[in-house]
Amino acid sequence: AAAYRVVQLAMLPVGSVVNAAHTRFLQHEEGERGQHLKRAFRFASLSIPYGVVCLVALLLAAPLLPMVVGDEFEESVTMVRWLSPVVLVRALSMFSLNGLMGLGHHAIRSTLIVANAVVAMTIYLVLIPRYGWQGAAIGTILGETIEIASTWTALVILQRRADRAIDAAEAEGGSAPSPAEVTVDD
Repeated sequence: AAAYRVVQLAMLPVGSVVNAAHTRFLQHEEGERGQHLKRAFRFASLSIPYGVVCLVALLLAAPLLPMVVGDEFEESVTMVRWLSPVVLVRALSMFSLNGLMGLGHHAIRSTLIVANAVVAMTIYLVLIPRYGWQGAAIGTILGETIEIASTWTALVILQRRADRAIDAAEAEGGSAPSPAEVTVDD
């Protein structure tokens, strides 16, 4: 628990950026192609250097943990090292989820969150009984990585569909539809 709390503490700045940027994803410039994908990518690219710095800092600072919280937390050093990639991978998935929200695909966003939670729980059920906390750490990183892949894939596909709808509306001489008006079938 102490190791996970240390990693969660490192996530606070990313969480602050996600929360501060949240409203920016709700703004939509009519007729602008790729806006939510570009916005998600721009914010995610800002979080990558922070995630890398945190990963390295957690790896290097982990031995200090017992000095700060006591010798009974000696095993937390290894756990912090195993969990150090979580800051990077979690930050990468947050902005793709906000991009899906910006496109107005709340149901798909929610479905992906739930589906990824089910996948992560399945991974935990397989790995934790056999590998203990190491299985939990591996499960967390695998679950987050799968969430990154699924949410960014959905964002790219849905942004392209929204862009095609803009192109079609312009070709017909009408106004571009809002992202929420573009259905998954389009």
